[in-house]
Amino acid sequence: MTREPTQEIQSTNSVSSAPDGRKRLELVLNKAALEFNIKGITTASLANVAKAAGISRASIYYYVQDCQDLVFQCYRRSSEITLVRLNAAIGRQENAIEVLTDFAESMLDESQPAIAAVSDLAFLNLQQQQEIRTLIDEQYRRLAAVLTTGQQQGLIRTCDTLIAAKSIIG
Repeated sequence: MTREPTQEIQSTNSVSSAPDGRKRLELVLNKAALEFNIKGITTASLANVAKAAGISRASIYYYVQDCQDLVFQCYRRSSEITLVRLNAAIGRQENAIEVLTDFAESMLDESQPAIAAVSDLAFLNLQQQQEIRTLIDEQYRRLAAVLTTGQQQGLIRTCDTLIAAKSIIG
């Protein structure tokens, strides 16, 4: 039995119009970031994240193994996005104040994906903690370099740039 061409087109259209796995994962992580920022990771629930993402609680396990994995993926994504935004600001601007302003605006832009505040690394296993710490340390290092450049440009007063970077990221 052969398929009618219209059936095949309809089937293809329904598949292509559905969000792919990566987009759905991004949606899950975005909703998780919002949930963690509002409730904290210890009181957030997979059921609430799944509901906010428009999927069933059972379906969330397609994207994450458990709550710890969700927190880890969310923290990693947030840390990576922060680095991307910082690097973009560094690439677009010429002086440290412009870089800081551009970076702050990008981090506060509500049209961009939510960033989870990395607040409880002890919730993660040691390997996950190390991966997130490495990403965060890179954020601090790059931002401290911007602040040092700003001091050299005469735009930023003398300070401990690493402490200032940690304060800005925090």
